[in-house]
Amino acid sequence: MVGVAMALYSLYRGRDISGMDSFWEVMLALFRTFLGETIFDTFSEETSTLYVVYANVLIVLYAVAATVVLANLLIALISSHFQADRAAAQSRLQRAQMIRYYSFLLLGVPFSLPLLLVTEPLPSGLRPWAGDYAEGWKVVKALPMDGLPMPTETRKERRYPKGGRELPYVIYLLAFYPAVMALTWAMWVALAPYCLAYFTLYGYRNWLEVLRPKRQWAKAQSKEKPTSATPNGKRSSSLLGMVLRAPFYIVVLPLWLLLGLLLYVGGLGGLPVLLWGGVYQWLWRVAYYSHWVVRGWVEGWHDWLRSLRAAERQERKQAEEEEADVGLQSARRLDKPPALSPADIRAAMRDAGLSEGDVALAVRGAAPDWEQVENDAEDREQLWRAGKGTARLVAALVNKALVEAGVHRR
Repeated sequence: MVGVAMALYSLYRGRDISGMDSFWEVMLALFRTFLGETIFDTFSEETSTLYVVYANVLIVLYAVAATVVLANLLIALISSHFQADRAAAQSRLQRAQMIRYYSFLLLGVPFSLPLLLVTEPLPSGLRPWAGDYAEGWKVVKALPMDGLPMPTETRKERRYPKGGRELPYVIYLLAFYPAVMALTWAMWVALAPYCLAYFTLYGYRNWLEVLRPKRQWAKAQSKEKPTSATPNGKRSSSLLGMVLRAPFYIVVLPLWLLLGLLLYVGGLGGLPVLLWGGVYQWLWRVAYYSHWVVRGWVEGWHDWLRSLRAAERQERKQAEEEEADVGLQSARRLDKPPALSPADIRAAMRDAGLSEGDVALAVRGAAPDWEQVENDAEDREQLWRAGKGTARLVAALVNKALVEAGVHRR
């Protein structure tokens, strides 16, 4: 606004146009334009067409930039500020829409519609990351199929398609990828003779510029080229020089051709690397992603397999939770006999209804005086029961006496 106001004020300064006499009046007029009011009638007093056209173009550009762009941007910023809680959800929705949109662009028309009809009815889903290079792929000399290792905190969050969602990439591997690879190799083999011939006839000169010393090369360039041979004795020496150079070129050119062949053979020596990087990795990718396509279909069609495994895991977990004794769980994990405390043995045998004598023998273990131990335990149990019965009898008599005396027992 300030820039446009300064431009209009400097343009119409001293031209006696009402509303353009001062900088602040121009600023106020532009502010009204920002609110939707036009000021094109202000320039009706101007006699120069060039000034009118320039002012109208400047105001139109300002109106488009300020009113249409900046005002809408301000409204969007205000709306985003007061709806910050929806920003994260909206971002995830847009990301999902973008991924879904590009997932249908792997194959162009007219292949996209048949592919959609094939993939949508088939089961599909998501799978976790398959691991980095050190987790199995290094053994088979294959690159990691799911990309390079990611930070630890994002490995569990990464998901890849399986089943019908992975089918477009498998079709790409089976159709387009080998065609591009074969075309690249065919062009390399077909252009090799031309490259050899060009190197032998012309390309070696670039090597000469590098290998020959600068002074010698400059001296060779400064020599006059031989002119056309004539019977004149002065030019016959030039013809003789050309004749003497001919055997040299006849001998040297095959040497450069041999050097080019060596370079070409050296390039062919890298063919195993290309086979490893092209065919071998391509076969691994086809097998790996085809596996996930078939596995996704099988898991989708036979969902009871996954539910059965989940039920088995749940039953095993419930059985472990029902084993409340820590000694038994630890012994089972360590594959050792259970280590029970005397209190655990006593509680288990009393719950089973065994007598105190049996409990005492189990806690004490094998000993020469086991009969005495059993008898003592039986006597203690009888005394305990007798004492408990006597206490109940005394308590009943006391309660009866209190009731007869009119004292309410609390």
